[in-house]
Amino acid sequence: ANVDATLAIADEDESKQPTAAAVEFWNSVRREFAVKLYLNALSTGAHVIKGQVYGNRMINLRLSNNKLFFRAVSIVSTLTSCEHDVAVRAVLRSIYEQNGGELAASLDVEHAQSAAQVSKHIQAASTCHRVVPIALILVRGPPNATVAQAQAILDKQPIIRQTLLGLLNSS
Repeated sequence: ANVDATLAIADEDESKQPTAAAVEFWNSVRREFAVKLYLNALSTGAHVIKGQVYGNRMINLRLSNNKLFFRAVSIVSTLTSCEHDVAVRAVLRSIYEQNGGELAASLDVEHAQSAAQVSKHIQAASTCHRVVPIALILVRGPPNATVAQAQAILDKQPIIRQTLLGLLNSS
């Protein structure tokens, strides 16, 4: 009886060994993951060299979905230590004034952050460049700065991090 039990345990242990296909699958996953990590590091390094990273934040991001819209607002609010509503207005000014429009002074910030409105903002932002850096300058740059003035500041110093270091550390 003990021999049968021992054989049953041995058979059970052998069934737990991975098959060759499973081993190959996991090796493939590891290789692909290693490539992903390498490409992420390369991409991050390129953005750092281009000056599009401030602290540990990618600040020159495209607003292509709700998450990125709210991340942009959070970046502006955090880096400038401004109120959330001020950050929302700055991001929206950056979007709409780049498109030749103007943001209403009486903008209802709560309404502007509703899902339907955010979708409209994202669509409008699809043709905009440097939305977050411009919004940061609107908050911390020269008083009553316009989007055109913020763009001019960024055009003079294309390394966004350098421009922001001057603005954000001066206050």
